[in-house]
Amino acid sequence: MRNFSELYFGFIEVGERQGEIIEAIHERERFTDAFRLDPKIKQVGIYAISFDGKFIEYLAKGIKSGRVATYVDRVNFSDFLDVNIPIEKLKKQIPQLNVRLKSGSSVVRIPPVSTKAVYNLIEIYESRFTGWFNEVSSNKKSYFDSIGQEERDDSFKLALQMANFDLKSGMIEGKTTGNLPSFLAEIRNVILTEDEMINHDFSIFGDWNKCKSEIVGMAYFEKGNENLFIWNINRKPLESVLGVDLLYYVEEYNSFVMVQYKRMSRENDKWVYRANDKAYQKELVNMKAFEDASPREETNDGDPNQFRLNSCPFYFKLCKSTLERSKVPDVIPGLYIPLKYWEDIISHPTFVKGVRGGIAVGYHNAGRWLTKVDFTNLVQKGWIGSKQLKSSVISDLIQASMNGDRAVTLAAKFKKYETRLFNKGE
Repeated sequence: MRNFSELYFGFIEVGERQGEIIEAIHERERFTDAFRLDPKIKQVGIYAISFDGKFIEYLAKGIKSGRVATYVDRVNFSDFLDVNIPIEKLKKQIPQLNVRLKSGSSVVRIPPVSTKAVYNLIEIYESRFTGWFNEVSSNKKSYFDSIGQEERDDSFKLALQMANFDLKSGMIEGKTTGNLPSFLAEIRNVILTEDEMINHDFSIFGDWNKCKSEIVGMAYFEKGNENLFIWNINRKPLESVLGVDLLYYVEEYNSFVMVQYKRMSRENDKWVYRANDKAYQKELVNMKAFEDASPREETNDGDPNQFRLNSCPFYFKLCKSTLERSKVPDVIPGLYIPLKYWEDIISHPTFVKGVRGGIAVGYHNAGRWLTKVDFTNLVQKGWIGSKQLKSSVISDLIQASMNGDRAVTLAAKFKKYETRLFNKGE
């Protein structure tokens, strides 16, 4: 799809921002910077990133995302390969490279002939280069390009499947408003009124007035005697969020399920999620704190609908960071892992830990997980999810996600009341 025949050297000045960028690479797996670019530089390319001008610290895919000033372009970097390649050795081997890098520009374009020579030398220094290069230059869709949007879109699709709402069936009516996934474009884009929502008690999510102030998009669907609301809530643009959390409520079982998206990166021939960033550590602490508080917050009146195979509401969804464009499905495939099982595997001395104690979870070592079909079926029937959690707990959960720079998708499925929300004449 993309021929990366030109290499671009990106020199970022050493300073306070270097630490911020390295942290962004490790925690968000992407960062953005602005450069004065040669007009010949292509929209998408491979960048050799150096902080000190002496070593290439990272190789990355860079995508120009817009002009911020005259001749100054914003570049989004993703798909990093951490390396440690001395630039002087490259210059000695390739004289043309030495001439180019003397320009003093913050981004230097290397012509195709010299780029090929540089690639050959990098392959000698870094054995992972060929596999990485093939990955980023193949016909793949990278979820890092627009991570927040991809996960937000998937959370909407997953909520629809958990509710057993198939938009393609022709039996679903709907309305939308605001910032929503493009796949909902065919649904009528009209403003929902308070009258249309008056039959539902959204205090299940806690302080609804606080939630409403953060809503940027909303969708409503009807099927038979059921209806489904989905809200897109975030304080930042989707390209700035660390990830997405889906919080789904089923009125019939008075149950909540929360899905937190995590991205697996390819390492050699395996896809793994490395649970080592600060954001993950904080999220895990929050989940465990809410789980510990749940028994004290639950109410139990002996209702058989409150029986659960697993009453812990938290699940991780691990997804590959790239997927062949021709194979992008309705819902991104992934591993659905319950929090309690997650705690077991990450605390085990060898299950998902390396020789140095680092945690890397993937298809090859997770042991067991739920597929999308397993997960959605269990949610639909109320076999998994919380038991009658008080709204104060849910409200705190939503705020914790947003305070962690994550976008939140809220979804709620209700039995429809007597009053129809659509007029037959519409």
